[in-house]
Amino acid sequence: VFSGHSVSLFKEATHLFADFSKLKPDDTRVNVAEAAAQGVNCLKPEYIADYLIQDPPPPMESYCLPEAASCLQNNAELGTGVSQKRKAVGEMSKVKRSRIH
Repeated sequence: VFSGHSVSLFKEATHLFADFSKLKPDDTRVNVAEAAAQGVNCLKPEYIADYLIQDPPPPMESYCLPEAASCLQNNAELGTGVSQKRKAVGEMSKVKRSRIH
């Protein structure tokens, strides 16, 4: 989570979630196209809940912001779709053993 939305922060970001329907006309908007050009996954906020609830997680392509024209292209090039953290959690659950003796 970043406090601003300058172009320089996009280099450190992995995901951007935005719902422009909640903004007032004079509110500052993040440049989604620029973020997507920097390789940031620009998604609708609904993806967060669906990612946490659904197993396996839903494809990010279904949640791309319309302003992020390169969203699908970035995911295809990078082979993304499931984060490394999610994979690690799933792998660890297979290793866990019961504590009942």
